[in-house]
Amino acid sequence: MRTLFAIILTSIFVASLAGCATTGKSIGGSMSAPVTIRQPEFLNPEIAGYAQRIFSPLIANGFRVGYTDDPDALRLEINFDPSIMSTSVKINLIKPGVGVVASAESVNHGMGTMSMRDKSISNLVEAASEQFRQQLSLVHFKIEADKNNYQSCFNALAASPEFSIIKEKVGLAGTQDQTFSMLADNTKPSKEEIHALKQWGNMRDACIKIMHESKIAQRTPLALLNVIDAASNAEQTLLVALVNGSLTYSEYSKKRSALTVFENESIAQIEAEFRKETEDSRFKGNQLALEAQRNSILQQKNVTDSIVQQQQLHLQQQQINVNNRMKSTNCNVNGSNVNCLSF
Repeated sequence: MRTLFAIILTSIFVASLAGCATTGKSIGGSMSAPVTIRQPEFLNPEIAGYAQRIFSPLIANGFRVGYTDDPDALRLEINFDPSIMSTSVKINLIKPGVGVVASAESVNHGMGTMSMRDKSISNLVEAASEQFRQQLSLVHFKIEADKNNYQSCFNALAASPEFSIIKEKVGLAGTQDQTFSMLADNTKPSKEEIHALKQWGNMRDACIKIMHESKIAQRTPLALLNVIDAASNAEQTLLVALVNGSLTYSEYSKKRSALTVFENESIAQIEAEFRKETEDSRFKGNQLALEAQRNSILQQKNVTDSIVQQQQLHLQQQQINVNNRMKSTNCNVNGSNVNCLSF
């Protein structure tokens, strides 16, 4: 009986190897595409752990896979059929208005994945990913920066003549526009610059609102959306501190850069956890998001506390000045009377 069972298992294993078929196709030629590819909205838990292997051919071509609002972004589809009679992994890269740019599919017909299922699925993913790499190699990609409605809004601020007075003081479109001179500028805003900074802040509020609505439209996970919103609020708080004279241009630019780095790193970590599509990874992703929000709020509080402390110091100095002035006394002698006045 044991011998018969072993023969059956061996037969199934051989069928697993022999029954795996891989196909692919590509449109070839040249193509422009934004750097961020829209990641799949769902990954079957059985292949979620292989996401990075499937993404690797795209990353090798210079792309990143994640959330994007660019209407021209390529879209990645990963379909998994868990049937033991015909288990398959299919990868599609789709361009809006064009269709499938490159695809690959690996299928195990028969009952090849009934035994040693994890190993069989791993082999299917590996075969499909390799075929996908080969199909991508037939396309010459010209990778471009991502475009989106809210980024266009921020970019328009940098081009506006209304803000020419502060153009060399702050990165109008974002931290990517910050220069060495901005980071080294230890001055505080003049009266005219304060007026321009306030107008810029109001316009930034409008762009932030567009960004928020765009993220919702793209079904960005709530945890990520909360991190982005918290970072935006913290950045606006820094601008308030600059306008109020609590920060120099240099301090503002450095803190803004640090905030941007923190936001980007937090989002990357959260996205990585969410891509795993497991209960533990979703919990960890949400925990990372909460921690990032707390840090952003703490930064806002630190800036606000600094503003309050400076205001208190200013009031104390005013009181000291008043007290010092009252110590000055003038006296006049009129006969036997002496009249003194302190001020």
